Amino acid sequence: MKRTISILLAALVLLVALPAFAEGEDTLQPGLYIVEGGTDVLYLDERGGGVLNYSNDGQYMANGVLWTETSLEIEREAVPFAMMGHTVVFTYDGAVRMLRYAGEGDDYAMGDGENTAFAGTYLAEDGRKLILAADGQGVYTDADGERPVFWGSLLPYWPGMDSVTENTCYVLFDSYLSGAEFANDAVTVSLEGAGDVVLQRQAAAAQPAGEGGLYYGYRMTTDGQAMDLIPLLKAMGMDPREIYLELRADGTGHIQIMDTDSAADFNWTDGYLTYEGESVPFTWVGDHILLTVEGESIEFAPAAEVEALLGGVGPENPIVGPAPSESDGLVGTWTFTKARAMGMEIPASSMGTTMSLELKADGKAVLTSGDEPIDLDWAVKEDGTVALSAVGSEIFTLIYDGTTLTLVTEGDSVEMVFEKDA
Repeated sequence: MKRTISILLAALVLLVALPAFAEGEDTLQPGLYIVEGGTDVLYLDERGGGVLNYSNDGQYMANGVLWTETSLEIEREAVPFAMMGHTVVFTYDGAVRMLRYAGEGDDYAMGDGENTAFAGTYLAEDGRKLILAADGQGVYTDADGERPVFWGSLLPYWPGMDSVTENTCYVLFDSYLSGAEFANDAVTVSLEGAGDVVLQRQAAAAQPAGEGGLYYGYRMTTDGQAMDLIPLLKAMGMDPREIYLELRADGTGHIQIMDTDSAADFNWTDGYLTYEGESVPFTWVGDHILLTVEGESIEFAPAAEVEALLGGVGPENPIVGPAPSESDGLVGTWTFTKARAMGMEIPASSMGTTMSLELKADGKAVLTSGDEPIDLDWAVKEDGTVALSAVGSEIFTLIYDGTTLTLVTEGDSVEMVFEKDA
């Protein structure tokens, strides 16, 4: 399932020229970090969650972690760190901590793997629900809606302690770690700001939660950049209906991404798609379905909604063509020359990728990445920025300073600079 979704993300990203910074520099990676002869342990799961364990005046502390290669968050606090070879160094809870990378740390892996004693659905009397999959993923539902969680055992962190057993676990709500104790077909979770909540295990459902249906690809988010698939695929000469997700009422389903080689059958129920023993959580956003894998997501919309959009239903605020007085200096061919990020400037020539943008006087545009041209429309917006769109829906926005066009990715993390050809 993850491989199938990754194919979509790789196939549809137009801006393949985002630079790889500091090649060869040590960064955080999934696995186990330890202090030789000490109690400090940091485990980082490849999906972005983790646990920091240490002792403080004889008291053992377990802390939730969110991480990327270049960021670390502990118990909702952003924590600066530095890498010294394969050792990570940071300050937390008043102490400087140095932990050396010690391999994959399989014993610390989240979930309960082959032993599915705790995986299942748990329900509290007030309607709160916790779904735990064997691979360490989960979904928690309360009055505020659904949110993904991670979970696992605390036993590897505190071996030999009488008070810690195989029933002593944790649940990560973002980077906040809550204790979870399993007993008598129930789990007691220490929720943030709510105290202990008891959730009873539910019998396995014979049918999925819902009647199923057909959904087409609607939007994708990769590297923090959201792209609407319908106009993007149409501009590339592809049929958006070739990306679809089918949920059947009998608990089976099918996903296909562009061709049958990128297709898979799965089982589904209660917020999970299960394929070859691996669970992928999904959430409902209204009547849309959101699949998230390793921080990247695909949103599917009901088939009827997508068919209506393909049938000519345009956006509420369609982009108008450029006014001649506003387009002075813009018509022509622009070449990607450099990128800016993290205070650095990287020449396009060092990135192994070529990209050009042709803006025509009739409001048409051609974006060429490598040897692949994509037909688009362009317009100058009221704020002076330049919009690139397809089928009336804006895809990218560029800032024009009178000399260069700069495409800024979502979150202002990377700027791609185009200069006009002579």
